[in-house]
Amino acid sequence: MTKKYQKKLCQIGSFLLAISVIAGTFVAQAKDNTTLFVAASLAPVIQKLAATFSEKTGRTIRISAAASSVLARQIASGAPADIIVLANPAWMQWLEDRNLIDNKSRRDLIGNRLALLRHANTSLPNNMVPALNAALKSGRIAMADPDHVPAGIYGKAALTALGLWSEVSPALARSASAPAAVALLSRGEVSAAISYQTDAQLSDKVSVHTVFPQNLYPKIRYQIATITNSTNQTAGLLMKYLGDQERLPVFVAAGFSPPVSP
Repeated sequence: MTKKYQKKLCQIGSFLLAISVIAGTFVAQAKDNTTLFVAASLAPVIQKLAATFSEKTGRTIRISAAASSVLARQIASGAPADIIVLANPAWMQWLEDRNLIDNKSRRDLIGNRLALLRHANTSLPNNMVPALNAALKSGRIAMADPDHVPAGIYGKAALTALGLWSEVSPALARSASAPAAVALLSRGEVSAAISYQTDAQLSDKVSVHTVFPQNLYPKIRYQIATITNSTNQTAGLLMKYLGDQERLPVFVAAGFSPPVSP
C-alpha cells in the first residue's frame, strides 16, 4: 500500500468520522426537541409559556394546535408527540383507554368558562335566553362541532339544559375548533358565537356578552399528560414548568381560571 493511498484512506476515514459526529449531533438535537400537542383554545398562552421555557433552558419546544378530538386521533394514528393538553377529560380518557398516555402523569392544568360572544359593533339583550333568541333572528350562531370538539360539546350541553338545543341546532355555523368559531364572528359572518370566554381575546372585534351559568354544562377542565411511547427527557421538565403555581398568573391574565375539581 503506497503512502499516497494510505493518506487518502485516512482522509476518507476522517471525513466519515466527521459525518458520524454531525449525524450524532442532529440525532441528539432531535431527541432534545419536545413536541407538545395542545387544544387550539389554549395554544396562545401555551406558546407564550413555551417560549419562556425555551429561553431559560435552551430546549426547543414544538407546538401543534388543533381541536382536542383531532389531536387525540392523531396520537392514535401514531403522530409523534411527547405531551398533550386537551380541553375535555373525555378525550384524555379515550387516549388512556388505549394506553396512549401515561396515566400517572395525567392531571388537570387549568379551567375555563363557556360564554356567549358578540361582535363589538352589535348589541344583544342582557339576559342569556333573550340574547340567544335575538341572535337567531338576525343570523346564525357559530360554535365548534358539538359532535366532536369540546367547546361544541359544552355548548350543546348548555343549550340542552336551557331547552334551546332543538331550536338553535339548525341555525348553527359549525366550525372545526373554538378559535375558528370566533373567527366567523370576528368577520361578521354570524350574529353571535358560543365558545370559551378566553376566546374573546383572540380578536378586538369580539367581546364576551354573558357567561353561561356553570350548572348548565360540565366544568371545563384542560388536562395534560405525557405520551406513553415518548422518551424525551425534557417532557417531564416542561410538564412540571407548565403546572407550577408560578405559571397560574399567566393563565389567569389570558382569561383562564385555576384548575377546578370534577
